[in-house]
Amino acid sequence: MHVLFNLLLLSLGPITLTPYLLGVGSGPTGYPPGPPTIPLIGNLHQIPKSKRHLQFEKWAKQYGPI
Repeated sequence: MHVLFNLLLLSLGPITLTPYLLGVGSGPTGYPPGPPTIPLIGNLHQIPKSKRHLQFEKWAKQYGPI
């Protein structure tokens, strides 16, 4: 009985997580285009500690205006 329950849980995990994992990195519908994000921290890992404006200019050229 426990083996069947564990097997069921192991098979349902990937099925329920797939839609979430496919949506990671994309913004909600209607948002302007931008670089891919990570849940909870967004783009913080992509922003340099100094001369941030250069990264923002690069994104503006790549993704266009808001």
